[in-house]
Amino acid sequence: MIGFVEFNGGHRYADFIPGTDKVAEYGIAALIAGSLAAKAGVFKLLLGALLALKKLIVVAAVGVAAFLRKLFRRAPADAS
Repeated sequence: MIGFVEFNGGHRYADFIPGTDKVAEYGIAALIAGSLAAKAGVFKLLLGALLALKKLIVVAAVGVAAFLRKLFRRAPADAS
């Protein structure tokens, strides 16, 4: 299968320039930690917390929207 894959020039592993090319900031340890968190059910726990707090989140979003609307509303033309 690997023999059928062909990458564009500049995107090959051999084209990497250590001083100028960016390297991903996450490493194998971050990938392993993420998979361990997924196996431990951390993401299910977070989803459960979001569902439990959905009313609070909705009220907070409405409050933020009202504040932004008040902040960016134009004053009436006859007010001055």
